[in-house]
Amino acid sequence: MSLLFVDLQRYFNSTYEQTSWILSIQFISITFACLGTSVADRIGARKTVMIFGCMAMLGTFISTFATSIYFLYVSVGLITGIGFAGSYSPHPVQLARYFPRRFPLAWSVTKLGPGISLLILTSVVKICLSEYGWRGTFMITSAIIGNICVCGAVLRPLPKQRIGKDTDQEQNDTTYSVVSGTEDVPQSSNERTHCAYSLCRGYLYTCRNPRYLALLLSEFTLGMAYTAALIHLIPRANDAQIVTSQEEALLLPITGIASIIGRFGSGVLVHLKLLSAVPAYIASVFIIGTACFIPQLGDTFTGFVILSVLLGLGSGACFTLDIVCAREIVGPELVSFSFPLVFSLFGVGAVIGPPAAGRIFDVCQNYNEVYFCLGAMALFSGIIHIPGQLIVWCRIKRTKRTEEL
Repeated sequence: MSLLFVDLQRYFNSTYEQTSWILSIQFISITFACLGTSVADRIGARKTVMIFGCMAMLGTFISTFATSIYFLYVSVGLITGIGFAGSYSPHPVQLARYFPRRFPLAWSVTKLGPGISLLILTSVVKICLSEYGWRGTFMITSAIIGNICVCGAVLRPLPKQRIGKDTDQEQNDTTYSVVSGTEDVPQSSNERTHCAYSLCRGYLYTCRNPRYLALLLSEFTLGMAYTAALIHLIPRANDAQIVTSQEEALLLPITGIASIIGRFGSGVLVHLKLLSAVPAYIASVFIIGTACFIPQLGDTFTGFVILSVLLGLGSGACFTLDIVCAREIVGPELVSFSFPLVFSLFGVGAVIGPPAAGRIFDVCQNYNEVYFCLGAMALFSGIIHIPGQLIVWCRIKRTKRTEEL
Protein backbone atom coordinates (compact mmCIF):
# COMPACT_ATOMS: atom_id res chain seq x y z
CA MET A 1 0.00 0.00 0.00
CA SER A 2 2.93 2.35 0.55
CA LEU A 3 3.80 2.16 -3.16
CA LEU A 4 0.16 2.73 -4.11
CA PHE A 5 -0.19 5.65 -1.71
CA VAL A 6 0.82 8.44 -4.11
CA ASP A 7 -1.10 6.99 -7.10
CA LEU A 8 -4.32 6.62 -5.13
CA GLN A 9 -3.96 10.06 -3.60
CA ARG A 10 -3.53 11.69 -6.99
CA TYR A 11 -6.28 9.69 -8.71
CA PHE A 12 -8.95 10.38 -6.07
CA ASN A 13 -7.57 13.85 -5.21
CA SER A 14 -7.56 12.97 -1.50
CA THR A 15 -5.51 14.28 1.40
CA TYR A 16 -2.72 12.40 3.17
CA GLU A 17 -5.06 11.68 6.07
CA GLN A 18 -7.85 10.32 3.85
CA THR A 19 -5.50 8.06 1.92
CA SER A 20 -3.88 6.78 5.11
CA TRP A 21 -7.26 5.52 6.29
CA ILE A 22 -7.24 2.77 3.65
CA LEU A 23 -4.49 0.80 5.35
CA SER A 24 -5.61 1.92 8.78
CA ILE A 25 -9.00 0.29 8.30
CA GLN A 26 -7.19 -2.80 7.11
CA PHE A 27 -5.18 -2.84 10.30
CA ILE A 28 -8.23 -2.32 12.51
CA SER A 29 -9.54 -5.52 10.97
CA ILE A 30 -6.62 -7.27 12.70
CA THR A 31 -8.74 -6.94 15.84
CA PHE A 32 -10.69 -9.85 14.34
CA ALA A 33 -7.70 -12.09 15.09
CA CYS A 34 -9.65 -13.44 18.05
CA LEU A 35 -12.37 -14.45 15.59
CA GLY A 36 -9.83 -16.49 13.64
CA THR A 37 -8.81 -18.58 16.65
CA SER A 38 -12.45 -19.04 17.68
CA VAL A 39 -13.43 -20.26 14.22
CA ALA A 40 -10.36 -22.50 14.14
CA ASP A 41 -11.54 -24.08 17.38
CA ARG A 42 -14.85 -24.95 15.73
CA ILE A 43 -13.86 -26.10 12.24
CA GLY A 44 -10.08 -26.52 12.43
CA ALA A 45 -7.14 -24.32 11.45
CA ARG A 46 -6.93 -25.66 7.89
CA LYS A 47 -10.47 -24.71 6.89
CA THR A 48 -10.26 -21.41 8.76
CA VAL A 49 -7.16 -20.23 6.92
CA MET A 50 -8.59 -21.24 3.55
CA ILE A 51 -11.93 -19.48 4.15
CA PHE A 52 -10.40 -16.22 5.36
CA GLY A 53 -7.76 -16.42 2.62
CA CYS A 54 -10.52 -16.46 0.00
CA MET A 55 -12.06 -13.44 1.75
CA ALA A 56 -8.78 -11.50 1.56
CA MET A 57 -8.40 -12.37 -2.12
CA LEU A 58 -11.98 -11.27 -2.88
CA GLY A 59 -11.56 -7.93 -1.10
CA THR A 60 -8.41 -7.13 -3.07
CA PHE A 61 -9.97 -8.19 -6.39
CA ILE A 62 -13.08 -6.01 -6.09
CA SER A 63 -10.80 -3.05 -5.30
CA THR A 64 -10.03 -3.11 -9.02
CA PHE A 65 -13.47 -1.57 -9.62
CA ALA A 66 -13.16 1.19 -6.99
CA THR A 67 -14.86 4.46 -7.89
CA SER A 68 -13.96 6.43 -4.77
CA ILE A 69 -11.62 6.41 -1.80
CA TYR A 70 -14.53 5.23 0.36
CA PHE A 71 -14.94 2.14 -1.83
CA LEU A 72 -11.37 1.18 -0.97
CA TYR A 73 -12.13 1.68 2.72
CA VAL A 74 -14.57 -1.23 2.50
CA SER A 75 -12.86 -3.47 -0.06
CA VAL A 76 -9.12 -3.48 0.58
CA GLY A 77 -9.55 -1.99 4.06
CA LEU A 78 -12.31 -3.95 5.77
CA ILE A 79 -12.84 -7.13 3.70
CA THR A 80 -9.18 -7.80 2.95
CA GLY A 81 -8.19 -6.84 6.49
CA ILE A 82 -10.59 -9.31 8.10
CA GLY A 83 -9.36 -11.96 5.69
CA PHE A 84 -5.74 -11.35 6.64
CA ALA A 85 -6.52 -11.35 10.39
CA GLY A 86 -8.61 -14.52 10.32
CA SER A 87 -6.11 -16.44 8.20
CA TYR A 88 -3.05 -15.29 10.15
CA SER A 89 -4.05 -15.83 13.78
CA PRO A 90 -4.30 -19.68 13.71
CA HIS A 91 -0.72 -20.00 12.45
CA PRO A 92 1.27 -19.19 15.64
CA VAL A 93 -1.05 -21.38 17.72
CA GLN A 94 -0.49 -24.32 15.37
CA LEU A 95 3.24 -23.64 15.24
CA ALA A 96 3.47 -23.61 19.02
CA ARG A 97 1.91 -27.08 18.99
CA TYR A 98 4.12 -28.39 16.19
CA PHE A 99 7.33 -27.16 17.91
CA PRO A 100 6.68 -26.76 21.64
CA ARG A 101 10.37 -26.77 22.58
CA ARG A 102 11.83 -24.91 19.59
CA PHE A 103 9.09 -22.35 19.11
CA PRO A 104 11.32 -19.20 19.06
CA LEU A 105 13.47 -20.62 16.26
CA ALA A 106 10.51 -22.00 14.31
CA TRP A 107 8.58 -18.74 14.64
CA SER A 108 11.58 -16.67 13.49
CA VAL A 109 11.93 -18.83 10.38
CA THR A 110 8.21 -18.44 9.68
CA LYS A 111 8.45 -14.68 10.12
CA LEU A 112 11.00 -14.50 7.31
CA GLY A 113 8.01 -14.54 4.96
CA PRO A 114 6.99 -10.87 5.39
CA GLY A 115 10.55 -9.69 4.87
CA ILE A 116 11.01 -11.79 1.75
CA SER A 117 7.66 -10.66 0.36
CA LEU A 118 8.57 -7.02 1.03
CA LEU A 119 11.80 -7.61 -0.85
CA ILE A 120 10.28 -9.36 -3.88
CA LEU A 121 6.77 -7.95 -4.16
CA THR A 122 7.97 -4.35 -4.05
CA SER A 123 9.57 -4.79 -7.48
CA VAL A 124 6.53 -6.71 -8.73
CA VAL A 125 4.12 -3.99 -7.59
CA LYS A 126 6.33 -1.27 -9.08
CA ILE A 127 6.34 -3.04 -12.46
CA CYS A 128 2.59 -3.63 -12.31
CA LEU A 129 1.98 0.05 -11.52
CA SER A 130 3.99 1.19 -14.51
CA GLU A 131 2.46 -1.37 -16.89
CA TYR A 132 -1.16 -1.78 -15.74
CA GLY A 133 -1.88 1.07 -13.31
CA TRP A 134 -3.25 0.73 -9.80
CA ARG A 135 -6.37 -1.17 -10.93
CA GLY A 136 -4.36 -3.87 -12.67
CA THR A 137 -2.01 -4.00 -9.69
CA PHE A 138 -4.92 -4.79 -7.36
CA MET A 139 -6.06 -7.58 -9.71
CA ILE A 140 -2.62 -9.19 -9.88
CA THR A 141 -2.12 -8.81 -6.14
CA SER A 142 -5.41 -10.61 -5.48
CA ALA A 143 -4.08 -13.64 -7.37
CA ILE A 144 -0.93 -13.61 -5.24
CA ILE A 145 -3.00 -13.36 -2.05
CA GLY A 146 -4.92 -16.45 -3.17
CA ASN A 147 -1.87 -18.51 -2.23
CA ILE A 148 -2.95 -18.12 1.40
CA CYS A 149 -5.48 -20.87 0.66
CA VAL A 150 -2.66 -23.13 -0.54
CA CYS A 151 -0.69 -22.46 2.64
CA GLY A 152 -3.77 -23.22 4.74
CA ALA A 153 -4.18 -26.57 3.03
CA VAL A 154 -0.87 -27.82 4.48
CA LEU A 155 -1.84 -27.10 8.10
CA ARG A 156 -2.15 -30.72 9.07
CA PRO A 157 -4.17 -31.30 12.27
CA LEU A 158 -2.24 -33.10 14.98
CA PRO A 159 -3.59 -36.26 16.64
CA LYS A 160 -4.74 -35.76 20.23
CA GLN A 161 -2.15 -38.26 21.44
CA ARG A 162 0.69 -36.25 19.94
CA ILE A 163 -0.57 -32.99 21.42
CA GLY A 164 -0.63 -34.45 24.90
CA LYS A 165 2.75 -36.11 24.40
CA ASP A 166 4.73 -33.20 22.96
CA THR A 167 3.54 -30.29 25.04
CA ASP A 168 5.78 -29.18 27.88
CA GLN A 169 3.15 -29.79 30.54
CA GLU A 170 -0.12 -31.67 30.57
CA GLN A 171 -3.41 -29.87 30.58
CA ASN A 172 -5.18 -29.68 33.92
CA ASP A 173 -8.02 -27.78 35.56
CA THR A 174 -6.16 -24.46 35.35
CA THR A 175 -5.44 -24.77 31.60
CA TYR A 176 -7.77 -22.69 29.48
CA SER A 177 -6.38 -23.49 26.03
CA VAL A 178 -9.19 -24.26 23.61
CA VAL A 179 -7.71 -24.33 20.12
CA SER A 180 -6.47 -27.89 19.90
CA GLY A 181 -5.41 -28.07 16.27
CA THR A 182 -7.74 -30.99 15.62
CA GLU A 183 -10.80 -31.14 13.40
CA ASP A 184 -13.19 -32.06 16.18
CA VAL A 185 -16.30 -29.86 16.25
CA PRO A 186 -18.61 -29.56 19.28
CA GLN A 187 -22.07 -30.75 18.38
CA SER A 188 -24.40 -30.11 21.30
CA SER A 189 -25.54 -26.70 22.52
CA ASN A 190 -24.07 -27.45 25.96
CA GLU A 191 -20.65 -28.04 24.43
CA ARG A 192 -20.86 -24.81 22.43
CA THR A 193 -21.87 -22.88 25.54
CA HIS A 194 -19.00 -24.42 27.51
CA CYS A 195 -16.60 -23.51 24.66
CA ALA A 196 -17.72 -19.87 24.69
CA TYR A 197 -17.44 -19.74 28.47
CA SER A 198 -13.94 -21.21 28.33
CA LEU A 199 -12.89 -18.63 25.75
CA CYS A 200 -14.09 -15.70 27.85
CA ARG A 201 -12.57 -17.16 31.00
CA GLY A 202 -9.27 -17.78 29.25
CA TYR A 203 -8.96 -14.22 27.94
CA LEU A 204 -9.81 -12.76 31.36
CA TYR A 205 -7.34 -15.07 33.10
CA THR A 206 -4.59 -14.11 30.63
CA CYS A 207 -5.14 -10.38 31.20
CA ARG A 208 -4.53 -10.75 34.95
CA ASN A 209 -0.78 -10.74 34.29
CA PRO A 210 0.62 -7.16 34.64
CA ARG A 211 3.58 -7.87 32.35
CA TYR A 212 1.22 -9.15 29.67
CA LEU A 213 -0.89 -6.00 29.98
CA ALA A 214 2.32 -3.98 29.49
CA LEU A 215 3.00 -6.00 26.35
CA LEU A 216 -0.49 -5.22 25.03
CA LEU A 217 0.00 -1.49 25.68
CA SER A 218 3.40 -1.69 24.01
CA GLU A 219 1.91 -3.35 20.93
CA PHE A 220 -0.78 -0.67 20.75
CA THR A 221 1.65 2.27 20.77
CA LEU A 222 4.12 0.43 18.55
CA GLY A 223 1.34 -0.25 16.07
CA MET A 224 0.74 3.48 15.81
CA ALA A 225 4.44 4.37 15.47
CA TYR A 226 5.82 1.71 13.16
CA THR A 227 2.87 1.47 10.78
CA ALA A 228 2.80 5.23 10.25
CA ALA A 229 6.58 5.37 9.82
CA LEU A 230 6.54 2.65 7.16
CA ILE A 231 3.47 3.89 5.27
CA HIS A 232 4.78 7.47 5.14
CA LEU A 233 8.32 6.44 4.20
CA ILE A 234 7.74 6.72 0.44
CA PRO A 235 5.57 9.88 0.73
CA ARG A 236 8.29 11.45 2.89
CA ALA A 237 10.91 10.67 0.26
CA ASN A 238 8.60 12.03 -2.42
CA ASP A 239 7.97 15.20 -0.43
CA ALA A 240 11.68 15.79 0.14
CA GLN A 241 12.21 15.81 -3.67
CA ILE A 242 15.75 14.51 -3.27
CA VAL A 243 15.01 10.93 -4.24
CA THR A 244 14.24 9.72 -7.75
CA SER A 245 11.45 7.24 -8.51
CA GLN A 246 14.03 4.48 -9.03
CA GLU A 247 15.60 5.23 -5.65
CA GLU A 248 12.16 5.29 -4.00
CA ALA A 249 11.54 1.76 -5.28
CA LEU A 250 14.70 0.59 -3.49
CA LEU A 251 13.68 1.76 -0.01
CA LEU A 252 11.11 -0.96 0.74
CA PRO A 253 13.32 -3.82 -0.57
CA ILE A 254 16.10 -2.50 1.67
CA THR A 255 13.64 -2.53 4.57
CA GLY A 256 12.71 -6.09 3.63
CA ILE A 257 16.32 -7.29 3.61
CA ALA A 258 16.97 -5.70 6.99
CA SER A 259 13.74 -7.20 8.29
CA ILE A 260 14.85 -10.68 7.25
CA ILE A 261 18.12 -10.24 9.13
CA GLY A 262 16.30 -8.92 12.20
CA ARG A 263 13.70 -11.69 12.23
CA PHE A 264 16.05 -14.62 11.80
CA GLY A 265 18.86 -13.16 13.90
CA SER A 266 16.63 -12.41 16.88
CA GLY A 267 15.05 -15.86 16.74
CA VAL A 268 18.42 -17.61 16.67
CA LEU A 269 19.83 -15.53 19.54
CA VAL A 270 16.79 -16.23 21.73
CA HIS A 271 16.79 -19.93 20.79
CA LEU A 272 20.47 -20.26 21.72
CA LYS A 273 19.67 -18.39 24.97
CA LEU A 274 22.23 -15.72 24.20
CA LEU A 275 19.48 -13.15 24.77
CA SER A 276 16.23 -13.21 26.68
CA ALA A 277 13.10 -12.48 24.66
CA VAL A 278 11.86 -9.42 26.56
CA PRO A 279 15.18 -7.48 26.72
CA ALA A 280 15.73 -8.20 23.02
CA TYR A 281 12.21 -6.94 22.30
CA ILE A 282 12.89 -3.72 24.22
CA ALA A 283 16.13 -3.16 22.30
CA SER A 284 14.39 -3.68 18.94
CA VAL A 285 11.69 -1.14 19.85
CA PHE A 286 14.37 1.38 20.82
CA ILE A 287 15.97 0.93 17.38
CA ILE A 288 12.70 1.95 15.71
CA GLY A 289 12.27 4.94 18.01
CA THR A 290 15.85 6.13 17.57
CA ALA A 291 15.56 5.94 13.78
CA CYS A 292 12.46 8.16 13.81
CA PHE A 293 14.20 10.71 16.07
CA ILE A 294 17.04 11.48 13.63
CA PRO A 295 15.75 14.23 11.28
CA GLN A 296 18.94 14.19 9.19
CA LEU A 297 17.92 10.79 7.84
CA GLY A 298 15.32 12.56 5.72
CA ASP A 299 17.79 14.94 4.05
CA THR A 300 19.61 12.62 1.61
CA PHE A 301 19.10 9.31 -0.15
CA THR A 302 21.78 7.78 2.09
CA GLY A 303 19.80 8.96 5.09
CA PHE A 304 16.65 7.30 3.76
CA VAL A 305 18.60 4.07 3.27
CA ILE A 306 19.82 4.17 6.87
CA LEU A 307 16.27 4.89 8.05
CA SER A 308 14.96 1.94 6.03
CA VAL A 309 17.64 -0.37 7.46
CA LEU A 310 16.91 0.65 11.05
CA LEU A 311 13.15 0.29 10.57
CA GLY A 312 13.67 -3.13 9.00
CA LEU A 313 16.04 -4.42 11.69
CA GLY A 314 13.92 -3.12 14.54
CA SER A 315 10.57 -4.25 13.18
CA GLY A 316 11.92 -7.63 12.08
CA ALA A 317 13.19 -8.43 15.57
CA CYS A 318 10.22 -6.82 17.30
CA PHE A 319 7.48 -8.63 15.37
CA THR A 320 9.26 -11.93 15.82
CA LEU A 321 9.80 -11.54 19.54
CA ASP A 322 6.38 -10.14 20.53
CA ILE A 323 4.76 -13.57 20.25
CA VAL A 324 7.75 -15.23 21.93
CA CYS A 325 7.44 -12.69 24.78
CA ALA A 326 3.72 -13.40 25.12
CA ARG A 327 4.41 -17.13 25.38
CA GLU A 328 7.23 -16.54 27.87
CA ILE A 329 5.12 -14.22 30.04
CA VAL A 330 1.83 -16.15 30.24
CA GLY A 331 3.11 -19.69 29.67
CA PRO A 332 2.64 -22.19 26.82
CA GLU A 333 -0.76 -23.33 28.07
CA LEU A 334 -2.34 -19.92 27.34
CA VAL A 335 -0.94 -19.30 23.85
CA SER A 336 -4.41 -19.60 22.30
CA PHE A 337 -5.48 -16.48 24.18
CA SER A 338 -2.27 -14.42 24.37
CA PHE A 339 -1.52 -14.40 20.63
CA PRO A 340 -4.85 -13.01 19.29
CA LEU A 341 -4.90 -10.18 21.84
CA VAL A 342 -1.40 -9.12 20.80
CA PHE A 343 -2.48 -9.01 17.16
CA SER A 344 -5.67 -7.15 18.02
CA LEU A 345 -4.00 -4.38 20.05
CA PHE A 346 -1.40 -3.90 17.35
CA GLY A 347 -4.20 -3.59 14.81
CA VAL A 348 -6.00 -0.94 16.86
CA GLY A 349 -2.80 1.09 17.11
CA ALA A 350 -2.13 0.69 13.39
CA VAL A 351 -5.55 2.18 12.68
CA ILE A 352 -4.80 5.38 14.56
CA GLY A 353 -1.15 5.86 13.55
CA PRO A 354 -1.15 6.50 9.77
CA PRO A 355 -4.15 8.90 9.69
CA ALA A 356 -2.80 10.74 12.74
CA ALA A 357 0.59 11.09 11.03
CA GLY A 358 -1.14 12.27 7.86
CA ARG A 359 -3.13 14.80 9.87
CA ILE A 360 0.02 16.15 11.53
CA PHE A 361 1.66 16.54 8.13
CA ASP A 362 -1.40 18.28 6.67
CA VAL A 363 -1.15 20.82 9.51
CA CYS A 364 2.64 21.22 9.81
CA GLN A 365 3.67 20.45 6.21
CA ASN A 366 6.87 18.96 7.63
CA TYR A 367 7.65 15.28 8.09
CA ASN A 368 10.28 15.91 10.78
CA GLU A 369 7.55 16.78 13.31
CA VAL A 370 5.63 13.68 12.24
CA TYR A 371 8.56 11.36 12.82
CA PHE A 372 9.44 13.03 16.14
CA CYS A 373 5.98 12.05 17.41
CA LEU A 374 6.33 8.52 16.02
CA GLY A 375 9.75 8.12 17.64
CA ALA A 376 8.39 9.23 21.02
CA MET A 377 5.60 6.62 20.83
CA ALA A 378 8.06 3.89 19.85
CA LEU A 379 10.39 4.71 22.76
CA PHE A 380 7.43 4.68 25.13
CA SER A 381 6.60 1.17 23.88
CA GLY A 382 9.95 -0.05 25.14
CA ILE A 383 10.13 1.98 28.35
CA ILE A 384 6.93 0.49 29.81
CA HIS A 385 8.59 -2.95 29.83
CA ILE A 386 11.59 -1.88 31.88
CA PRO A 387 9.95 -1.92 35.38
CA GLY A 388 8.57 -5.41 34.91
CA GLN A 389 11.87 -6.71 33.57
CA LEU A 390 13.77 -5.20 36.49
CA ILE A 391 11.43 -6.98 38.90
CA VAL A 392 12.06 -10.27 37.09
CA TRP A 393 15.83 -9.80 37.29
CA CYS A 394 15.61 -8.99 41.02
CA ARG A 395 13.58 -12.14 41.63
CA ILE A 396 16.12 -14.24 39.73
CA LYS A 397 19.00 -12.81 41.75
CA ARG A 398 17.09 -13.36 44.99
CA THR A 399 16.39 -16.96 44.04
CA LYS A 400 20.05 -17.58 43.25
CA ARG A 401 21.12 -16.13 46.59
CA THR A 402 18.60 -18.30 48.40
CA GLU A 403 19.89 -21.42 46.61
CA GLU A 404 23.50 -20.53 47.46
CA LEU A 405 22.59 -20.24 51.15
